[in-house]
Amino acid sequence: MAEPLDYTDNGDGTATLNNDPAPDQVTIARVPWEHMVLGDFAWATVTRDEDGTQHLAITATNVTATFDRLETLPGRVTLLQTVSWA
Repeated sequence: MAEPLDYTDNGDGTATLNNDPAPDQVTIARVPWEHMVLGDFAWATVTRDEDGTQHLAITATNVTATFDRLETLPGRVTLLQTVSWA
């Protein structure tokens, strides 16, 4: 079961990921996801490959994680698969 991506925006351009242990899948609410896609967070980068799949890379104070977007759930919540968490 996916759990929400739990992060703390540290207010200085960094973030801390609070999910422990690393989740297999995460959900991100519509507004934070849109901010990530638009590049509003220095610590989160969303890219799209040639197949149209979106990829999220997060460089947080305590972990570097990557995710692949799977689908949009009801309420425009984005579901992502965890690819790496270190």
